[in-house]
Amino acid sequence: MEFSAVAQKILAPKRVDLSNVHTNEAVANPRDSEHRDRPFVMTVAENVLCWEHMKPYVEKFSQLHLYDNMYSPSYDGREYFKKSVAHFLSTKVFKVPVTPDTIIAVDGSGAVMDIMGAALLNPNDAFICITPCYNSFNNNFSLRNGGTLIRADTTKNNYVISEEILENAFKEAEAKGQKVKMLVFTNPNNPTGTVYSEEEMRLVLRFCRKHNIHLFSDEIYALSVKPESEMKEDENRYISFAKILENDPKKDDVTILWGFSKDLGLSGFRTSVLVTYNKSLHTVLNEMIHFCEVAGNTQSFAANMLSDEQFMEEHIALLQKRVWEMRQLAEKEFTRMKVPYSRGYAGFFSWLNLREYLSEDSYEGEQELYQFIYEHGNVIVAPGTKYNSNEYGWYRWIFTCYDEEEMKLALKGLEKALRERKHKRSHAQVN
Repeated sequence: MEFSAVAQKILAPKRVDLSNVHTNEAVANPRDSEHRDRPFVMTVAENVLCWEHMKPYVEKFSQLHLYDNMYSPSYDGREYFKKSVAHFLSTKVFKVPVTPDTIIAVDGSGAVMDIMGAALLNPNDAFICITPCYNSFNNNFSLRNGGTLIRADTTKNNYVISEEILENAFKEAEAKGQKVKMLVFTNPNNPTGTVYSEEEMRLVLRFCRKHNIHLFSDEIYALSVKPESEMKEDENRYISFAKILENDPKKDDVTILWGFSKDLGLSGFRTSVLVTYNKSLHTVLNEMIHFCEVAGNTQSFAANMLSDEQFMEEHIALLQKRVWEMRQLAEKEFTRMKVPYSRGYAGFFSWLNLREYLSEDSYEGEQELYQFIYEHGNVIVAPGTKYNSNEYGWYRWIFTCYDEEEMKLALKGLEKALRERKHKRSHAQVN
């Protein structure tokens, strides 16, 4: 059998690491009473913290009609769903008016990125990502079209975006003979938990317009932010690009992503939405969504849920309270363990600096520590190079994927592994 270039890319030999060997089994069989020996998987950005609040309402929201079980007249989402989402985004997320005709429903954010890449990128085209960034950007945007990710890395600038960083990324693409077609911006950032300022966002927008680049804004963690009551005056609040564009006559060069997986803790529903003001792009994507349409019954459930104003207000308040509590729990333990971390204010993750534990400052050293932590602490934590970090030794820790009791056990596992690492090093130095 002769495979396509895409299939050959998938089949090409890859490193064998724990993400392939152990994680799937662990996620498929969580650490319940029957699986206490399974590793703690701190690599998957699940949100289980609000499920007990959600569960009693599932039956209430699962009220289906005949129409839900029939073909939809439009692939981009059923009208009642788009109206419900538009209202929710307008009042709870973006805080500016959003109309149903700008909404596109897609079967998960991975599918969103795939069709955006297919719509905008040709082989040898490039897309710039503000890095560190979500690990699946590499493949999701480019697997089926040949686009290349170019890093605009903010690590050495304390994760603050600058014009120099953006321009250097653009020049890198030019030097490779690649045309930059898109910039991927993530706010709040995954994996650092950074919330960008309005000044940084306007800088990114000016840069994109200067070079005629489409701006894709991933705002999947929009509501998973520090509670306003806990915010300090000098800390950045989440602002959507929809807000930045509210009075902008030119809106068709920005596309915004939001979804149900993170803020609502419904990753299994595989539902995301795009907001685009570009009618031509909407037409193109509507055809592509034929292959990744959201199921009618899922749209019905989601619309019913989003339309329950009291429930959603309670959920958002609980979400922010629980996520912040778990962040504080984790960061308190990191501080006690003397593990440096980048202080974040949003998302489900802590960005840990474990450079002092590396056997060598290299990709191999990072992978070796990854293996060591698993073997000695029964914990799987994601290496930073997966997130396009330009520095070795950073690791992403998810603190929303288990309840408080299990999270404490996972933290003890990490502490045990790092303690043994120090002991082995000191023993080796003595000998």
